[in-house]
Amino acid sequence: MITQTCVTACGQQLRNGTLGNVVGLSDVFVTIQCSQDQFRIEPVKIFDTMWIQLPLCVAYAGTIAKCIGFEFNSVAIDFGMTLREDGSALWRQKQAYTAISRAKQECYFVGNPPLSLLNNMDMDSLMFFKNALVSNQQMAREVQIVRNVFEMSEFWVNQTRSSQNKRVQSEIDIHTNQEQIIKKRFNCGKTIEGVTVDDKQINVVADVYPNCFQILINKGYILRATSKDHKELLLKRKESHLDQDCKLEIDVLKTCSDMLSVLKIVATVDRGILLEQMKDKVSFMDFSNSSIPEAKQAFCQNLKLLVQTLNQRNIAHKNISHQTAWVNIHGAIKLTWFQDAEFPATAASLQKE
Repeated sequence: MITQTCVTACGQQLRNGTLGNVVGLSDVFVTIQCSQDQFRIEPVKIFDTMWIQLPLCVAYAGTIAKCIGFEFNSVAIDFGMTLREDGSALWRQKQAYTAISRAKQECYFVGNPPLSLLNNMDMDSLMFFKNALVSNQQMAREVQIVRNVFEMSEFWVNQTRSSQNKRVQSEIDIHTNQEQIIKKRFNCGKTIEGVTVDDKQINVVADVYPNCFQILINKGYILRATSKDHKELLLKRKESHLDQDCKLEIDVLKTCSDMLSVLKIVATVDRGILLEQMKDKVSFMDFSNSSIPEAKQAFCQNLKLLVQTLNQRNIAHKNISHQTAWVNIHGAIKLTWFQDAEFPATAASLQKE
């Protein structure tokens, strides 16, 4: 990086902060390349001294993780995201906070990061502090002043009874409170009842449309959901105008329950299916742009092996795409959206797939 505005031999002015690569060294000058052009940089006089030196310094850059613990006067951050991308993932928001807090005076963004990336409020923490504040206010109003030994004795008896009653009441309401907290975290309506694959009852709460995890046009949508025993679930619902039910998809998912590359079914609900969540899922664009070549090769091998295994079980998915084949940064696959599948499949469908 050039540290002092200078004029090159060809008369072009290079301003302070210009970045380039050193491509040549000699005893009296340095050749640097900026974009497609090369320039010769000669030593300049240091202000108020008799010394001369090259107006260059090393331009450092580092990942957010490697900058933890450092502080800089100014930082420029490239999140590698566009304005339309989803930045609501918790790990992305935490990284954004870590990166921004490295700057002591100035912070610049490269590109247009999404607003959701900068919204890192933890609703659970806010609820905890709100409850603590309300509790402290109630305790302040309940402080009693005693004037003699008899009132002191009566005070301790009442306090003991009150604490016992509060403890019993808290044990009774603990399940209700947990359910209310879960509902506040999710923009949901009433509790949804379902039946697990081992014929047990399950109650879940989920986001409501249009706050979707994924949408497929004319197919359906997937919502985030949770329950007492399964904290991270996905609720898949079909479009209301579709006549077919979910029986075929349920049969296919049960047949593939032992396959690691298929998103497992947890339970069935009215007009929907509860699935496990792929915690480390990334968008296909992020995978294409950021994964290493070995991960891309693993993705191709995993997808080919998955299709072969499905064909051996006489199943044709018929809709494998970047939207239905979920992937993580290492190339592992989770296949979903089996509602167009053919089971048992014809030989022509298997050959086409």
